[in-house]
Amino acid sequence: MSVLQAIELDQEWIQKADSGQKLITVRKGKRDYKQGRLILASPKYNWCKEVTCIKVEHIALNKISDELAEADGFANTKELRNKLSEYYGVVPEDTIMTVVKWELIPQALNTKETILDNKTLQAGEIIHGLGNSIVDGKSKIGSLTIVDGKILQELGHALRIKLTPNGFKSYFKECINHGFNPNESTHEFILEVLSRFIGNEGLLTFKQSLACEMNRPITTKK
Repeated sequence: MSVLQAIELDQEWIQKADSGQKLITVRKGKRDYKQGRLILASPKYNWCKEVTCIKVEHIALNKISDELAEADGFANTKELRNKLSEYYGVVPEDTIMTVVKWELIPQALNTKETILDNKTLQAGEIIHGLGNSIVDGKSKIGSLTIVDGKILQELGHALRIKLTPNGFKSYFKECINHGFNPNESTHEFILEVLSRFIGNEGLLTFKQSLACEMNRPITTKK
């Protein structure tokens, strides 16, 4: 399963990202994004959208063309550079920039489907980031494994979207392999399960954490 990545966007870009007028973002420095699933998010404004990252380039600022600037939602490179200066201050011409390109997913999540409680959305960002860190081997928490990290990635994503019984199962392959489909659950239940699963640092398995919340008999790891 591909790692689910996230890029935060300011409110001014939400409409253009939703409509497909904005299909790239330019960030200062060399960023380690990968092709595959990508979440565009604006937690402060309760919005996120899943897209497919199709290309990641590392190029100097002075090599960015008007065509790229337009794909980023600007009229030209001058307008793009002015905006970059607002974010980063003075950016030298030879500064390496990361250009992340994506494409929309048919019937992808839209603004109306992703209006969430802000705290739930922020929790989802944190949980998903923690899962990424475990999967990438950057963090070690108790006895949580890489598989556990993938579960955290998926549960974090579940907290960032509106859950419906007919939602995409492909988002939650690892959870479903463990007998749990977040689409059929609630954000409140998922948060309760996470509090046991992460709070016990893997002392209880994911299935045991689920069983505990469902008031089923459980046994601890041997």
